[in-house]
Amino acid sequence: MRPASSLFLIASWVVIGQGRPTVAQDRPNVILIIADDLGYGEVECYPNVEETPLPTPHIDSLARNGVLCTQGYSADPMCWPSRASILTGRYHQRFHRTNPLPEKERSIAQYLKPLGYATGCIGKWHNTGSIGAWDLEPINHPSGWGFDDFAGFLGGMHDYFDANAGTHFLLGRNRDYYMPVYKGTQPVEQVGYMTDWITEQAVQFVRRHGQRSWPFFLYLSYTAIHSPDQATEKYLDRNGGDVRRAMLDAMDCGIGKVLQTVAEVKQTQNTLVIFVGDNGGYRATSNWKLRGSKGQLFEGGIRVPFILTWPGHLPRGKKYDHPVMHLDILPMLLAAVGGKLPHNLDGEDVLPLLRAGTPTPAHEILFWGRGDRFAVRRGPWKLVQEREPKGAAPTRYLFNLEKDISEQNNLAGQHRRIVQELLESHQQWRTGLR
Repeated sequence: MRPASSLFLIASWVVIGQGRPTVAQDRPNVILIIADDLGYGEVECYPNVEETPLPTPHIDSLARNGVLCTQGYSADPMCWPSRASILTGRYHQRFHRTNPLPEKERSIAQYLKPLGYATGCIGKWHNTGSIGAWDLEPINHPSGWGFDDFAGFLGGMHDYFDANAGTHFLLGRNRDYYMPVYKGTQPVEQVGYMTDWITEQAVQFVRRHGQRSWPFFLYLSYTAIHSPDQATEKYLDRNGGDVRRAMLDAMDCGIGKVLQTVAEVKQTQNTLVIFVGDNGGYRATSNWKLRGSKGQLFEGGIRVPFILTWPGHLPRGKKYDHPVMHLDILPMLLAAVGGKLPHNLDGEDVLPLLRAGTPTPAHEILFWGRGDRFAVRRGPWKLVQEREPKGAAPTRYLFNLEKDISEQNNLAGQHRRIVQELLESHQQWRTGLR
């Protein structure tokens, strides 16, 4: 537990705003946008199964003006562990058995703040031991993790209209909680529509910091398109009453407003924007022809939209066709801003590969899962071990993703040597986590 004095220091930084380290003026602003439960096939710039896919012009503009990663991966098929890896650049299996994040870890904001960045967290946090209301412990609030500004809620799922109604998955089912929305440390009474409120807070943050002499980092964590399925009449009318499309439309419009605000404060050329999903969509139809959905280690549960744009530093309208992962976000950001890369990060700085348009893979091997339920990806080969009913041996699947992206043909019986090699790699990885 942090001493009470640390809370005072956090508050002092936020209120006084003085003593910001000197920083080079050419360091980029960074906006990291995270969509919640967005499937691989739900934005127009990715392949999808819709006869008339929902236009997502603002998300698509990021792909037109930057690099679209066709094999972007979440660190986990569920929200809270994937976000832990985004924040820390480390396999969450090293530390994240339960919430909150352990105090020995460092977040993106804690790396960027000493470099002179103003830091803001807006939207869903979901890395706290406080399921409902904040318990006043700094470790359970974004301000305890290096964020100057916070506007959002602490848990995993929230009503889109009621500022006090949240839901958290606990003991095998979703349970309702009093889950207030905060600005800083103060509860907010009204949000209107959550997606629009998150957008407005982000717009205010960009306006507030975009014309100052130091750069900003915005961790923009939308709740859309996570359940509950709720939308305003405005977005429902535009989408024929389809609530899922309406929710995505609201988020895309919000991203457009944030990008427009960046342009208004004349920061477009000096802003790195990253857009990712936190895990696969929870409806199988959300994930193109990928097998599975949220919560599963098949491609539908872990392959996500992953787009980067940075004018003058990344090519426009390019694709990167090798795996990248949530783990890579922090190393990329630190490299982009001239920070020192810690030795204990698990991700890679893939910016040189994205800049060069090289066919070189960033990763030799990647891992997912915990216990007897896991996946390993090496080159085209992916091993998945799924838990079976109690007393039954786990089922192992081996897929060649270059030939079978839908993971329909289990080749485990035909390539036992590859299965054994991947099992041994997984065991070495697990041992190294201790």
